[in-house]
Amino acid sequence: MTYLNLVNGVLRRLREDEVSNVSESTYSKMVGDYVNDAKDLVETAWDWSPLRNTLTITTSNGDNLYSLTGSRNEGKVLNFINDTSNCLVEYQTQNWFDDKDFIQEAVTGSPKYFTYAGVDGSGDTQVKLYPTPDQAYTLKVRVVLRNVALSADADTLAIPSGPVLHMAIALLSREEVRQAVHLLLNTLRLLISICLMRLLWMPRSTQKRQSSTHRRIGYGTALTQH
Repeated sequence: MTYLNLVNGVLRRLREDEVSNVSESTYSKMVGDYVNDAKDLVETAWDWSPLRNTLTITTSNGDNLYSLTGSRNEGKVLNFINDTSNCLVEYQTQNWFDDKDFIQEAVTGSPKYFTYAGVDGSGDTQVKLYPTPDQAYTLKVRVVLRNVALSADADTLAIPSGPVLHMAIALLSREEVRQAVHLLLNTLRLLISICLMRLLWMPRSTQKRQSSTHRRIGYGTALTQH
């Protein structure tokens, strides 16, 4: 489903007019923002098969830092395999790597462990390997790569559209309820302010007449009761 189809799907369910492009109005742009918010939430809720990819890293002698190209620091590693040595490359914490890097003696060989090491200049996730490779090894990294935000009308959604569509409707409905409550509270504050101002600025003669009237009514009521 395209970005434009998703936006129009949300608009129809909210009884709004469809648009010919996402940027047609301020409201349709806002719906587009909520569609992307919903997409991000749904993509991170499950390791969807359409988002699964295999990245290849070819190591070089003496270099233990590599980028997961295309991950944009939003990917998730499912499996890390040393295809040359036919073994898994297991995750270890940064503290574990600090011990190996700064306390113990340097070791080279076939990589058996990895940890995350920030991002590179392109914003892609970097991984550090241990032992430091002593030759060229082929590493296969099974990852889930989240899609970039939808922007063009013809951009397509890789994951199922149903969850994204209904999540966007829920997010937008919540925002509209919040705005309605905010408007109601502001209206109540205004009414209370008007009432207080009328009481404060009411002429004294009017206040006395009202007070006298209240006393007469109270006295008459008391006589009636007796």
